Amino acid sequence: MTYPDGGPLARRAVRIRQTRRAFPFGLALTHRMLAEAPLAGFVVPRFTWATFGNESKWYANEKVRGSEDYREADELLDWCEAHRLEARGHCVFWEPESWQPDWVRGLADGDLRGAVERRLESAVAHFRGRFRHWDVNNETLHGSFFRDRLGAEIWPWMFRRVRELDPDVRLFANEFNVLSVDQNFAQVQTAEYVAHVRELIEQGAPIDAVGIQGHVWREDLLANPGVVTERLDLVAELGLPIWITEYDAADEDPERNADILELVYRTAFGHSAVEGIVTWTPWAGDSWRGPNAALAEADWTLRPAGRRLDALLAEWTTDYETVTDGAGWVLTEGYAGSYVAEADGLSVPFEILATRSAPG
Repeated sequence: MTYPDGGPLARRAVRIRQTRRAFPFGLALTHRMLAEAPLAGFVVPRFTWATFGNESKWYANEKVRGSEDYREADELLDWCEAHRLEARGHCVFWEPESWQPDWVRGLADGDLRGAVERRLESAVAHFRGRFRHWDVNNETLHGSFFRDRLGAEIWPWMFRRVRELDPDVRLFANEFNVLSVDQNFAQVQTAEYVAHVRELIEQGAPIDAVGIQGHVWREDLLANPGVVTERLDLVAELGLPIWITEYDAADEDPERNADILELVYRTAFGHSAVEGIVTWTPWAGDSWRGPNAALAEADWTLRPAGRRLDALLAEWTTDYETVTDGAGWVLTEGYAGSYVAEADGLSVPFEILATRSAPG
């Protein structure tokens, strides 16, 4: 560091303060949450990514055939961009029949193919340059609506077509019952998911990353915490980046929810293949699994899981004091992200891209 006249700040106390984390911690947002005055104060200190709960799904964008409406998604995107949040697209399609727009389920096969093509051309083009990711076809391990009607080639074709329409967006598979057993299944399907993704890639699907939803239901992960690492290791054998795309847990005991969150977040954050973690149920005022799953109460006060997340984020944020050497330099290390070095009323911004940096 140097003074404005070029002289070194030699042997001076300096604070190294991280201002933004590079590792993506995200949350699910809904349009309803935009009316909540505490939203920005809750989101901005904690999160740098967002996924929309429903607002970019087909049944939300085209409730009536031929009448497209992206207004709520656009308002959410505007809010995200104003608050420096990157956005994930969720999802172009959702494979199980129960999640199709009502009018889609009644289409003849020829009309269905045309509707699929129009959905791709509309949604992907509409969000091009604004969504960093797309979950292309959600839950293909647990549904087959489009494949049964349009043939096995439709799944890899969907991925290829999104790539053509938006070459810069990262394309994700996304699935549940992979990190933890779902309420409706007797055993986890991690190995089956890995085989399924491999098959899609062999069929020509340009999959860039693997989404693991991470909804924790009836399985007691705390009694066998090693399975979280084992399952992540198995998915990592694909050689693709992993995101925990939809984490939540809804145990009746709030402290157990906090313990489960810490187990999943600490394990995922420390895993070399995991690139990001998104919590799916931040606020009890709009929770698909009830208030127990949320980080914050309906009045935005933190529940135990929210307080535990804050403790983890504080642990994973670098902020300390040191002393410059005789030339005004300081060798520093910290978690990747944006920083400022502060000394004698001066503030010097810098980045740590890996584990070490030596700002001047």
